[in-house]
Amino acid sequence: MSCKVLAMENREGIVTAGQVVGLMDDISTCAALLDCIVADCKQRLFIASS
Repeated sequence: MSCKVLAMENREGIVTAGQVVGLMDDISTCAALLDCIVADCKQRLFIASS
């Protein structure tokens, strides 16, 4: 992502945002997101195998 987009200098381009933006509570790192997905998967597999 360019610095201009991060600085909200959108006069030189288009910044798109849909309704889903209102559902975001935080912006996690990729590692944190994957850790959360793996933990959720392990929990669901444990419940399914019980």
